[in-house]
Order: sequence, then structure tokens, then C-alpha cells
Amino acid sequence: MDFENYFWPIKLGFIYDVIVVGAGLAGLRTAEQLAAAGKEVAIIDKNGIGGIFVNEVLDVYMPSTQSLKVEPTGYTTGEAFIEHIVKVLPNNKPIDFAKEEVQLIRYNHGLIMLCCSPTTTYFCKSVVFATGNGYNAGLVQQYKSLKNPKTRNICVLGSDIYATYSSFVLSYYFKNVYTIDRAKTREQNDFLDIVEQAGNIQWLPMCDIKDRIYTRNKLSSMVLTTGDEIRCSAVLDTREQKPDNAFVGPFAKLDADGFIQTNIYGACALPGVFAAGACTGKNFKFSSEIMVEATVAAENVLKFLKETYGG
Repeated sequence: MDFENYFWPIKLGFIYDVIVVGAGLAGLRTAEQLAAAGKEVAIIDKNGIGGIFVNEVLDVYMPSTQSLKVEPTGYTTGEAFIEHIVKVLPNNKPIDFAKEEVQLIRYNHGLIMLCCSPTTTYFCKSVVFATGNGYNAGLVQQYKSLKNPKTRNICVLGSDIYATYSSFVLSYYFKNVYTIDRAKTREQNDFLDIVEQAGNIQWLPMCDIKDRIYTRNKLSSMVLTTGDEIRCSAVLDTREQKPDNAFVGPFAKLDADGFIQTNIYGACALPGVFAAGACTGKNFKFSSEIMVEATVAAENVLKFLKETYGG
């Protein structure tokens, strides 16, 4: 199903009340709330409606999450999940959409300009960043970079929930997943039980990578600090994974890990700039938390618009 048919094409030269950057759960929820309040809303996402999570990751791992206490539950595919989201969008106030990448943001006479290309710029009174945390992008990059990943092994570095989550998703793409970290035990989290039951995920504690061996300029194996050598074709270091939020420039402050800093109302450093969802902190957020953050951001965008523009 083409979910972009639920949306109108974004309009050049039009001044939106709000543009949401990111069409994942946080972005769609924020847009839904704002459109229901009668605002002119548009969404921009280079990966399409649902973002990279729905379009690249969800169809693979969602069928196995039904036994987990992980939200969202009850949807067996990414298509089913996104269909649920878009069907609750308000019919009386359509939301516009563009499948593009925001590259630069500027102010111009009090308006916010989102530049997607040298010739494509969109205008709005307020903007909400809902761009994700970068971890799903890291996963997708790994399995798309290799031919026939089902015949190959991958190493995931780390012991926290992101490493466990990454191992869980990648186990459906790769033959074997080796989770490696200097820690003695893995962080307790909701993904751990199913990862421990998976037959192709192996936890290698209290070690790290000592050397990488290449054959014909391609990674072929890893030498660990324990002296063991394991065959693998790719490495995902979740300890160094960061979101791609550089494009926000001076419109929002980033913390040391590259996440967007907000106050408790979802507001960023400059007036009219907000953020919600996984892009606002390194802590893993389930969909219930993301929905709350999106709702809070939407409420405060409405407050900003009323105080600043009188409506």
C-alpha cells in the first residue's frame, strides 16, 4: 500500500504553521495532533512515511516482538503498523508530505526556512524535529552494504540495550551475530530474553577487538583481545553510533552524543523550534514514551503559535 496517498504533496511558497522533520512515530503523532487542532502542517522525511524504522527495519523484526513487553504490539508488519497510524489522521485537515532530506535551516524575516536542495525550500512558523536516534540507520547500512548477508557473520560491539536490540534485528539478516564487549554481563532490558534464546546470537564478554583481518580489501575476520579469531564480514559499534542531527545547526543545541537538547516542554534553544522522540536523548525509548513526548511537543507548539501569531 502506498501510504503517501494519505497525504497531500507539500506546497512550495506556502507558509505552514508547522513543519515536522521526520515521519516516524513521533513525527506522525505530532503532525496528527497539530492538524487536529486546525493547523497547516507538513512532514518531511527522506525515507518516506513511517521513517527508516517502518520502511527498513520493522517488517523484519516485528513478528518476533509479540512475546516481548515492547511497544507497539499487535502489528505483524510495518505496513500494518503504519496503516493504523495514518488512518487516525484527521480527515478534515490534510497533512502535506515530501520525501526529501533537510540539509540546511535558516531564519528569514521571522520565518523558518527548511532547505532540501539548492532550489527547494519550505517555509514555516514553527518546526518540530523528530528525526530518530541514528541506530536504525546504522543497522540498515550494515545489511545493505553486503551481498547475501544471510551467509555471513557480523560483530556487534556493546552491552547496553542498543547492542541487544541491534543483535536482535541483525539476527534476522545475518547467519550469526557475535555481541562483544569489555563488560562481564549485558544490561538488563526487554530484548534480552529473546536474544538469549536465539540460536544465532553469541555473547562474548570481557573482550574487545584487537585486530581486523582483510582479504582482498574486504573484512574477513576479527582477532579478539582473548586471542580468539572469529570470521565476520561486518562490524556495528553501537558504542559510537550517533544520530545525524548536524543539519539543525544553531536552531538546537546538541549534547556530547549528538542528541537534540530540549526542556520538559520539548522546546529547543530558539523560539518556535521543538523536538520529540528518539532524537532527544540516548536512553532507549519505547513507543509509549515517544507518543507522550510528541503530544507534549504538539501542545507547546500550539501554545507558541497562539502567543506569537495569535492563533
